[in-house]
Amino acid sequence: MENWHHPKEPISGYAYQVEHVLPQAIDNVSEWQAALGDNWEQLHERCCNSLGNLTLTGCNQEYSNKPYADKLNKPDDGLLCSPLYPNSVFAGEPVWNVAAIERRADKLMQDALAIWPRPTLDEVTLDKYRPAKRIGGTHWTIEEHHAWLASGGPAHDLFEALRARIAEEFPTWDEYVKKHYVGHRVGTRRQALSIQARKSGHLVLGIRKHVDDLNDPKKLCVDKRATGGIGPGMPTMVVLEGASDIDDALEILRQV
Repeated sequence: MENWHHPKEPISGYAYQVEHVLPQAIDNVSEWQAALGDNWEQLHERCCNSLGNLTLTGCNQEYSNKPYADKLNKPDDGLLCSPLYPNSVFAGEPVWNVAAIERRADKLMQDALAIWPRPTLDEVTLDKYRPAKRIGGTHWTIEEHHAWLASGGPAHDLFEALRARIAEEFPTWDEYVKKHYVGHRVGTRRQALSIQARKSGHLVLGIRKHVDDLNDPKKLCVDKRATGGIGPGMPTMVVLEGASDIDDALEILRQV
């Protein structure tokens, strides 16, 4: 963005540090608390790491958590003296509060849209980057292929309780369904967990880490390496007999 505004005089960003104009720590700085107002704690949490509050400077240590007026007017090194384009906005902002942060964010976003517009591509070009369509193959579902986990199945209630906790504890995990198990993975490749049901209503979890690498004070983990693991590349097994076992199982999953 900086060099877009003066392409014939480019600079390197490596000499600069990220500066939080509204500092990360303001518990003992009354000027910053007053600038934000009565709800300064909530507003600080919302704005501190937002686009409008971040810039580049070579004076990060000197600025520290000083009041805005000090950062703005520091002789020779203040924001008013900065040659960087993203810092030009500060000349028109005598007070640094939520409104000023939002105005600067809007300005930077407009610049970003001008510098990096969405490209217009023809269908032939787009087709090169679209995922290939699957020809044939089987689409596995819980309802059709995992009767013990599906509604009315002996393990359904326990499975749904575990699913809810996994979604809460590990929001970045994706669930997928295979013929013999329901899995969870991080991203598109790294598998974290496989789940199978038993007619008894128990759930059998396959864990991707070895027993030796897990902290398991309640001895829930069973080493299945000698028998080829439980599920794809899952050397460790944990059995859930009821909802009361879920908390202990999550302690294991947090280590995956």
